[in-house]
Amino acid sequence: MLSKLKPKIRFLSLKTGMFFGSLGFSPNTLTLAGLITSILIPITFLVGRPLASAFLILLCGFFDFADGALADYSRKKTRFGGFLDSVTDRISDFLLLLGPALYLGDMYSWIITLFALHSTFMVSYIRARGEAEGIADFKVGLMERPERIITLFIFTLINMLKMGLIILTLLSYFTVIQRFLYGKKKLKALNGKAERKCKANFYHS
Repeated sequence: MLSKLKPKIRFLSLKTGMFFGSLGFSPNTLTLAGLITSILIPITFLVGRPLASAFLILLCGFFDFADGALADYSRKKTRFGGFLDSVTDRISDFLLLLGPALYLGDMYSWIITLFALHSTFMVSYIRARGEAEGIADFKVGLMERPERIITLFIFTLINMLKMGLIILTLLSYFTVIQRFLYGKKKLKALNGKAERKCKANFYHS
């Protein structure tokens, strides 16, 4: 959902890219900085420092924004960079949700966390599978990665982690349904185009 705002915050993205570019950073460096930050999140949760965890969650989200901003500004988008970003995002997703489970500690919270992880990975998987089938720009749905980070940050900050996990899980599953229906619609359209092209080639052969 927030991905649709990208054109409206292009100025901020440009300034962020210029800043890190002037310091000599590469997009992959910022991606790895985000991963290192996410590793610290379950540690701060485990030692009982939710405010520090909230700050690190926000910082992790900033690096997630900054690496893309720098890649756009420097025009250094590479296949490996996209691959690295996707892999580290999935590791980060796991660590972001592991933290609250460690902090809360009860069985109920662990069960919620398992569903949160499943819903989160399903959101990402459906996009990856859809794009592999030829659907361009599959950034649709209510609960994408930026929204998940913001949700977790807010509920960590106000110390309502269990409620935050439940909301994140429910909205992520809703996003799974949204993406599935979107993918179904787009694939039907792609199949229709392919059939029309095949028929046209047949009649002109």
